[in-house]
This record gives sequence, C-alpha cells and structure tokens, in this order.
Amino acid sequence: MKYHPEDGGKRKVELTANLKNRLQAFNRLLAMGRIEATPLDIDNRDAIIRLLNSAVVLMEGGSEDDLETLEKLAEKEVDEEEGEENSKGTLAGLIDTPKAAKSPNAATPKSPPLGKKDKKQAKKEAKKQKKKSRKKKNRGNDSDDSGSESSSSSSSSSSSSSSSSDSEEDSDLEEGEEKPAKASGTKKPATSEKESGEVEEKEAGEIESKSLHRTQSIFIRNLAPNITKQEVETMCSKYPGFMRVALQDPQSERKFFRRGWVTFNKSVNIKDICWNLNNIRLRDCELRAIVNRDLKQRVRPVSGLVNHKQAIKTYIKLAAKIIQNVDKRWAIWSNSDTPSKGKEAKKEGFGLVSQNPVLNGITDYLVDEANIEDELLGGDDGEIDENAKNDKNELTIEKDEKAIAVLDKLVWYLRIVYSIDFYNGIEYPNEHEMPHRCGIVHARGVIPAKLPTQSEMNDFIAHFENKVKQFTDERRTLDDSECQKLGKKDSEAYPFLTMTCCYDFILIL
Repeated sequence: MKYHPEDGGKRKVELTANLKNRLQAFNRLLAMGRIEATPLDIDNRDAIIRLLNSAVVLMEGGSEDDLETLEKLAEKEVDEEEGEENSKGTLAGLIDTPKAAKSPNAATPKSPPLGKKDKKQAKKEAKKQKKKSRKKKNRGNDSDDSGSESSSSSSSSSSSSSSSSDSEEDSDLEEGEEKPAKASGTKKPATSEKESGEVEEKEAGEIESKSLHRTQSIFIRNLAPNITKQEVETMCSKYPGFMRVALQDPQSERKFFRRGWVTFNKSVNIKDICWNLNNIRLRDCELRAIVNRDLKQRVRPVSGLVNHKQAIKTYIKLAAKIIQNVDKRWAIWSNSDTPSKGKEAKKEGFGLVSQNPVLNGITDYLVDEANIEDELLGGDDGEIDENAKNDKNELTIEKDEKAIAVLDKLVWYLRIVYSIDFYNGIEYPNEHEMPHRCGIVHARGVIPAKLPTQSEMNDFIAHFENKVKQFTDERRTLDDSECQKLGKKDSEAYPFLTMTCCYDFILIL
C-alpha cells in the first residue's frame, strides 16, 4: 500500500485527510481555551485524560454538548470512586472493631454505669419531652379553621393514640405548623422515587450513548502477508458496531506476518464477536483473536529535570523545529492556490518561517542572551574557575512558568495532530485507525530530591536531543538535476521495464 504506485497516492490522501481532521479538533480545543488550561504536569493527570478524551470526541464528529456530557461522565466516575473508597473504609472499620475488642491489651474507653438516681432523672426528662410535644400538637389543632375542625375530629383520636416515635418527630416542628397527612404522603414519595429513578436511568443512557471516545477492540495476532486490509474490513463489517481496522507494518523477524486491531462500538458484546472470529480462517490462516483491554496508565511521567528553565528553553527550540519539519512534509498549512509564493518564501525566508499560529510569539524563547562584552572586559580566568565549581556543585532547578506554557502548547499540538509524544521522543504510527486515537502521553514528573550538577543537566539535554534527532533532521528531496548527476536514466529505464513486464506477462499466459 505505502509503496504501490497507485495505492500509495490514495493512502497519502487518506492520511492527509486524517491529519486535517485532527487539526480541526486541536483548533477547536485551542479556541475553547482548554489547551492553555491543561498543563502537562504529572499532578494534573485527570485534566490531561479529560483533554485527550475531548480531542477524540471532536475527531469523531462530536459537538460542545458531547463535551459537556463527557464532563458529566468524568464527574460520575469520580463520585463512584469516592463512594468505593468510603465503602472500603467503613468495611475496614467494621472488620477492625471486633479484633480490637478481642485483643486484651487494647484499652477501649467504657461508659460508666448509670446509678438509680440517674435512671430516674432520665425517665423524668423523657416524660417532660412527651408532655411538651402534646402541648404543641394541641396548639396547632386550636389554630385550625372551624371547617377543618369538623373534618379532623375523627383523625384527632387516632393522632392522640399514635406512638411515641411520632410525638418525638412532631416535637421538632415549629408552633402553628400542621402535620402532613399520612395517607397522602405514603403514595406520593413512591411515585416520585420511581419517576426520579427513570429520569436518572434515561440521563445515564444518554451519557453512555454520547460517550464517543469509548470503544471496544479485538487484537488479531496473526495475519499472513497476502491478506489485505479490505479483506479484514469485509470480514468484520458483518458484525454490528464495526468502526475501523488498523494493521501493523509487516515485520521481517516474524516472517512478514502482521498484527491488527479491529474497533467496535461500546454497546456490542465483544466476547461473542471475538469467539466468532476465532472460528474463521482467512486464506487458511488462523487469526488468533483476543479481546484488547483498555489502557491502564494513559499519563506517564518523565524525569523531573525537564522542569528546569535551561531544559525548557532547549525543548522549545526542538519542538518548534519538529513542528516546522512535519508541517512542511504534510503541507497542511500551505495554500494550494499559490504554490509559487510558497517556493519564493522558502528561498527568501531564513530561520522560522511558518503559517502555523502555534509558532507565533515564540521568537523570544529561541534566541540566547549573554553578557559577552562584560566577560571580555572582566577577563576569563575567574569565569572558568566559577564554571568548574558549578559543575561539581548541585544545581537549583528554576521554573519559568511562561516558557512552560509556551512549550505545553507546542507539545499538545504535536501529540493531538501528528501523534508525536514529544517527552518520550516517539511517534505512534496510524493512531487515527487505532482503538485509542489519543491513548498515551508523557508529562513532566516531580522534581527529584537529589539535585543534579550542571554537567549532569547538560548530559540530560544532549541525550534528549539525540533521541528526537529523527524528527529534527529535515528530509531533503533531490531535484531532477541532482538525480541526473547521480545517474538517473529515464530514456533507458522505462523501455526496459515495459519490455520485461510484457515478456513476463506473455510467459504467464
């Protein structure tokens, strides 16, 4: 597909459309202010996951209402987790109490036994409370109208013969308040509880149906090299809830066998579909399908040395260079109507030239500053001695919040649009076809307790620069003149290929 002369062009058009879809989702999140409000710190794990899910909802064609339902779902999950923790705490308390009672050394406080006088006083107080509650009842009955007196004469006898629990509840009421009738109050709460339960079930169903980021998937371990993606799609599209298929590139160490992921809706029974797929042989090949589990740790930490302002400034330069390279490769910001102007801009422009609004206003962080004149006039010997001392001493990590905010915007752009996890220095290929379209992201970790020296910080930054070198190095394409210098021969190659292809075709016939 990737190197086929006809299918390769179609594949590139499809990938460009997917990138533009991801770019639209990023622009909408940026306009809502959610990108700037979500820093990539490991302490901000819940907000990062919420932003990843919001991006997936927008990629699936969702609206702002769907994002609101997503927030409701996140709040519901938080409440459920808190309820589980509270229930675990109560169970642990119930389990620990008998153990503490059995232990002989445990000093449990015991209430002193009541004497005869204390018991008599308690009984007198209870009788006084009952008398007060009866007086309040009588006052409330006297304040009623004459019409209500005739109708409530039969009910007064029943109320006077009520239990002590009812009198204790009525004692809390204020004077002049009437007690609600029991006959009418027993039926209404039941109906209201049923209605409220139905409304809650409907709202939960709507939230589940609108959660576009939730999917189920099946992992296919074994796909022969001659099996195409279209064949897998036609096989899986027979089942309800089918969404998409993603295939891995062939691997030479596995005899060019591939792996695949089939994504379905959240509403289907994924285990039944997986069982049916295991009973199918595609081109005499066993699929060996299993149910793919959800990602456990979606936000993963990197070293806390990233928080230092020296590392942040270097990372901004590297991220800007990567964005410039990938934007140029896929041309998602270039205008197709004016190709000549784009070429002239490339020839005339030096440094950072891009139409991407994410790169606006970062020039201040791309330029280094130093007091060279003072160093030359003051001499270099003292400075060399100070640098040697600083290399051995521990370095205090200083954070620049403005620079961190600029870097976070660049990192979010690379992660959502191009599926490049910047802090990990890796690209997730074909993520738009995978079950999780924004699955994993790495964030800045906690500052370590043991502070590094200046030489260790320099080594850390150099190691990261080497790690992302595959993205910072620009892929240069050769012109026709350079190809001819290297030995390109159009006049001889194409007739030879046509003759050999026709001769092979004749032999096959």
